[in-house]
Amino acid sequence: MKRRLFLVGVMFLASFGLLQAADTTVDEDWGTYDFINDGPLAATTGERLILTKGTFDHLSGTRLVMHDETSKLILRNCTLALDDDYTFTQGCIEVRGNVDIIGLDNKDFVFQGHNLLIGDGAVLRIGRGIKLNLTPGWRANKQLIRFESESSKLLLDDATLNIDMDSGLLLLNGNLWADGNSFIEVKDYSNAESTITTTMHALQVGNGAFDKADCNLMIRPYAKLLVRDAGMIFKDYSVGSFDMSGGRGQLDIETGAKFIMSTEPDLEENTINFDFPLFRGISESVFSESFRSALAGCNIDHGPTATIYSVAWTSTGNFLAEGGNWGNDGNEVDIYSFANDDLTRVCSLDYSSTIYSVDWNPNGMYLAIGGDGGGDSRDIKVLAFSGVSVTTTINTAHTSTATVNSVSWHPDGRYLAVGGIQGGNVKPVRVYKFIDGTSALLSLSNCDVSLTQTIQSVDWSPDGKYLAVGGSQVGGVSTRVYSFDETAETLTSRDTVDHGATVTSVAWNPCGYYLATGGASNLADQATTRVYSFDGNALALLDSENHTTTVNSVVWSLDGTTLATAGRNDLNGRAIHAYSFDGSATTTLSSCSTAYGTRSDYAYALDTVCTGTNLSTVSGGEYLITSAGTRNLVTGYTSLTSELEYGALRPVVGIKDGLIHLLGRHLSLRTLEIKSNN
Repeated sequence: MKRRLFLVGVMFLASFGLLQAADTTVDEDWGTYDFINDGPLAATTGERLILTKGTFDHLSGTRLVMHDETSKLILRNCTLALDDDYTFTQGCIEVRGNVDIIGLDNKDFVFQGHNLLIGDGAVLRIGRGIKLNLTPGWRANKQLIRFESESSKLLLDDATLNIDMDSGLLLLNGNLWADGNSFIEVKDYSNAESTITTTMHALQVGNGAFDKADCNLMIRPYAKLLVRDAGMIFKDYSVGSFDMSGGRGQLDIETGAKFIMSTEPDLEENTINFDFPLFRGISESVFSESFRSALAGCNIDHGPTATIYSVAWTSTGNFLAEGGNWGNDGNEVDIYSFANDDLTRVCSLDYSSTIYSVDWNPNGMYLAIGGDGGGDSRDIKVLAFSGVSVTTTINTAHTSTATVNSVSWHPDGRYLAVGGIQGGNVKPVRVYKFIDGTSALLSLSNCDVSLTQTIQSVDWSPDGKYLAVGGSQVGGVSTRVYSFDETAETLTSRDTVDHGATVTSVAWNPCGYYLATGGASNLADQATTRVYSFDGNALALLDSENHTTTVNSVVWSLDGTTLATAGRNDLNGRAIHAYSFDGSATTTLSSCSTAYGTRSDYAYALDTVCTGTNLSTVSGGEYLITSAGTRNLVTGYTSLTSELEYGALRPVVGIKDGLIHLLGRHLSLRTLEIKSNN
């Protein structure tokens, strides 16, 4: 056996006085790497460790280590063989080609990282007796597992998917396959003393609105998928996405588990078995009431002179950050904890400047902020957050003459995209590499984009392969999409389109196939919001909406079925609009639009996230939060789950001077009974 170990990308950066982390490739040439005899492997800060073409045997304990959150493990056409339980404690995993995780029966592969990406055409197979245990803790991301394309697959082969996540797991796009006797369960199902209840659903596949978001569920011939305890929600749009066509497959919903199906399945010769006499699923849900009574626990007063430009939830919804200019208050960044419908200020920071953008990295441990620099002439900062306090780990001048309008973390947390006003020799679009534990962001010169326009918004696609950019209209272009090559660390232009006016906000749909833009009204069709499809090369306009005034922010719900916009009050006095999206067109949800203040008032920013409420409670779901010019605005919803009901929403909106309020709303639900033909 010939072992190949490559170190690539080593570069000394004199200006920072540090060594950029190398990529390490361990190529076994279809042989075996033995962790006992050949020694442990580790990825250092900011490093990519690539394991390829071979079996990596006797994995357990600390034999494979990620140094910190910026370390990345890439598995390419290889096998990980466990001889005991193994915990991936931090960082992220990327799967390329065919990857197997196998080992002795009843062993756990525990994933505590913040992103597991299964690449285009890749298959991650969890082998016999292995439990893939998702336990990211308070850093949980509802989309912890992401599929890069519709050909990406997660295969449970006589294996268990254990979801220890208060938010549950949402799978969009790609495929979930089951072979042999496989299980989906929550937390420690085998523990007789477990207090887990069945009021929440551990797993949701699809969004029920369009087929691009479908996660195809396939049960192989003569295989059985058993759903235990908290159960699952099947919301794929296409009938064929529930695939048991091989014959004699079985979906078994055990006693106490909950199962919701919103798509009529074609069972053919297959069966769905329930360990209880009657099963009711929930069909598509529709809004039936508008906003109502306030929740007093979320009243935060910034005073009448405060201007809030940006808000951002952590991926769990446990913490909220906001940035702006508080006027007489003197603070420009606030962080709140959120629990039991209550916001509690954790800390406030004063930078003697205006903050235009805040964004949490995927694991919620770092907050990036951008603004005009203020007194210390530093316009990008990265703050380390412990849950109770922050420390400034990076304090970098993007340029002394420029302003940062937007910051966006890459899904793997290793890169930070920045957009703003060109100044000096700094370009308006720039990508920095973040290496945990250092005191600097490393500017990637091959990602500098030379533009004469002011950039208002940047956003990474869910798979991190594309960067959307929106800004002022120059040369008939206001929206751009670039592809990102992580190996070469370069940006390449893919397409440009013209909004007809300045674009102030861009946002990728969670399934990655659609891009929303918002901005000023153009003279041609008066559209302020547009939705495009994207095939990896070109943008194609699907639909547009007219807010009648400038839209400052656009944001998608986590499942990609709803688009919310915020801006100045329109002719009907509404500052916030919501639209349902079916993959081809948007439809106004009139009951979700709301007025705010006076005709001249603005709503500036929105963000949405799944809350981190405990599975033992009935609350959980999504909140959408917005900010306003001289006041705060918060809108959104959370799903409530009871035994045979799912989807009741709780939106939140604040409409008073300097206050954040949460309000409630209901859904009208239609139920249907699903039975097997057998």
